[in-house]
Amino acid sequence: MPGKKITDHQVQKYKQHRLKLNQVAAAAKAGLSERSARRIETSEALPSQREARAWRTRTDPLTAVWDSEVVPLLETDGALNAVTLAGCHCAAWAYGIHSEIPTAQRRPYRVPRPAA
Repeated sequence: MPGKKITDHQVQKYKQHRLKLNQVAAAAKAGLSERSARRIETSEALPSQREARAWRTRTDPLTAVWDSEVVPLLETDGALNAVTLAGCHCAAWAYGIHSEIPTAQRRPYRVPRPAA
């Protein structure tokens, strides 16, 4: 299933089934795609033992305006969401970044809490 990570348990189940079944059947029984099964065949390590990816898969469209315009808005009102920010008439959205609402929704930002 796209987007779901393969677990160590699935890999172990696949390897157990692979002793008796062909690649396609073993993958189906373990809940994997055929493509994932081929990748498991060539890999030595379990998924939990592999290093996490350290690079970005695509450029971040909000880097130009995040610190200069969006963060100050979030610091003044932490309840703002991405749709509200897209509706504001700041320079960031004038450059076509209004189409990046999903990117802004995924971007983590924690509003600092005032000291008590």
